[in-house]
Amino acid sequence: MKNVIKILLMCTRLEITTEIECYLKGLEIRYQLYKALDTDQLKEILSKESIDLIVLDIGLHKIGFLEILTFIKESYPHLVRILIAEEWSKELVIKTNDLVHQIIEKSLLKDTLVDTIIRAKQMRILLKNNNLVKLINSFDELPIMQSIYIDLLHSLGSPEVHLKRISDIIEKDYALTAKVLQVSNMSVFSHIGRINSVQQAVIFLGTNVIKAIIYYLQVFSFENHDLKEHKFIKQLESHSNKVAEFAKTCAKYYKCSQETQDHTYTAALLHDIGKLIIVTKSNQWEDIVAYANDNNTSINNAEKTILGTTHAEIGAYLLSLWGFPIKVVNAVAYHHQPSTIKQNEISPLTCVHISESLINGESLDSQTNIYEYLDANYLEKLGIAGDLPILLSLFNENLAGN
Repeated sequence: MKNVIKILLMCTRLEITTEIECYLKGLEIRYQLYKALDTDQLKEILSKESIDLIVLDIGLHKIGFLEILTFIKESYPHLVRILIAEEWSKELVIKTNDLVHQIIEKSLLKDTLVDTIIRAKQMRILLKNNNLVKLINSFDELPIMQSIYIDLLHSLGSPEVHLKRISDIIEKDYALTAKVLQVSNMSVFSHIGRINSVQQAVIFLGTNVIKAIIYYLQVFSFENHDLKEHKFIKQLESHSNKVAEFAKTCAKYYKCSQETQDHTYTAALLHDIGKLIIVTKSNQWEDIVAYANDNNTSINNAEKTILGTTHAEIGAYLLSLWGFPIKVVNAVAYHHQPSTIKQNEISPLTCVHISESLINGESLDSQTNIYEYLDANYLEKLGIAGDLPILLSLFNENLAGN
């Protein structure tokens, strides 16, 4: 069945099964629900059907939810894995850190599960390459700089831990920022709301969980990557930090709310995360670069030719899977071509697009050439095309200050 999202529910509690069935009936998307009560049924369904998303109830005490999750990740690593828990806890996060994409509290099941399923469906439409979907779903971590976690562990071991310093260190690293924000948003507390910044996440998670994340991510240090990858990722991190810094300046210039500023910074910091995935998880980055050079075309066009999609769409898919805010996901997905999305307000997408365009055009010698990177139609639609001289002035001030 084309364009149908296939969901497998493993739950022994009738009230939860009934509740989920009720929620799914209200969805305006095509879906097919499969149910398993034990491991044998689970394995049979997985062997016969191309499941997209699995929802597992933590109440499977007799069967053992950790064992089941481990089996699913090892045998079907491409599946989106969601765990339903009575309540979110730091201990649970540590136990399931490498096994699930999201933890959903039972009391918040309706909104969070429905949102996750809709996101999964939207992102599958955005990312049409099934092989890439399987590749992205099959891993949970990204490379992390060894010096960063050493510095963090030293700071966390200090008798007087300064959380501001901890968050400042985390923000320097591409992968750790993504992971800390992902973990802090695994469950959305109604009385807290979504975590949008690293500083919020550090305060919310506390030092013990931060330590657990660091220890776990050590295995993805650059000891596992060759010198070419190391050099590329260092350049990518430097570029992303520059884009993030000026994107937030743009958000402040347009008097965006603090939440929008936080979304902007997060989206800018992670806007090229898809490149990191291609470089570290596939063997096609050199082919993409070679194609772009040989055909005098952009990396984006080369990615479309070779992969059938772009790094922007790959990154957006992953961040959506991890439960990032939709405005962050959109900013990552459309940062090269913002006019392809129907949006008539200044948003994180606006600021990320402007910032990256100016940074990519940093070596260009005229305003006309900078339009090579800017989406002029998009800026005209928002009524801010005339702001370019002011933004260029702010950009040059920002460069002078660094």
